Amino acid sequence: MNESEPARPTNDTSARRGSGGLPVGGNLAPLRLTVVVLALAVLVAAGFIALSALQRGDDGTPRTATERALVDARRAIEDNPRDVDARLQLARVYLGMGQTQTALRTLEAAQELAPDDIRVMHLLGLAHLEARDSTTALFYLEQAADLDDGFAEDYAAIWSDIGRARIAQDDLDGAASAYERALVYVPQAADIVFDLAVVYEQLGRVDEAIAAYEGVLRFVPDHEEAQAALARLNTSD
Repeated sequence: MNESEPARPTNDTSARRGSGGLPVGGNLAPLRLTVVVLALAVLVAAGFIALSALQRGDDGTPRTATERALVDARRAIEDNPRDVDARLQLARVYLGMGQTQTALRTLEAAQELAPDDIRVMHLLGLAHLEARDSTTALFYLEQAADLDDGFAEDYAAIWSDIGRARIAQDDLDGAASAYERALVYVPQAADIVFDLAVVYEQLGRVDEAIAAYEGVLRFVPDHEEAQAALARLNTSD
């Protein structure tokens, strides 16, 4: 070609491709269509995956520790309908889930099997307390406190719950006596000492409240509520 002659347009498609052979300029349409098709395929696949996950979630397989405990307790009762321990465990799970009435029915069935079991009696009281029936709660809790087949920790918990029931009835003196009784069994129970300190403060027994809050801090030095209460009471002197 003569060097003075201008360059002529060419129909060679290789001139319209980049270095990687991909179309550029006016030939982008096929590539765009391919991208759209791939995107739709990804969305469809994701939908099938999600649907599969939902279907697996409904197959009865426990997904949490609570569901596992629920399934295990139910299976234990199916294997042995007279298994009091399994019924107690099932009732505890129901209480933890906030299903108080279901827990009560489970405990009533356990009571028929073991009418003098301190654990059954205690949980019946606790369940009624959670149901805001402090009178019935005290009926069972005081019966549990009179039974003699428990350990020190059992009686400490029972008397602590009696204290809570007394507070629900606005009987602060009764609550203080119950917490004091609980601490006879487990003197180092910081949570019970704190509850007693709060009741002492509400009763205006300030010196005893200060001593109790200080006792909490001996067991739990970073107990923020006890620290705040002490600061408040010492400032008010």
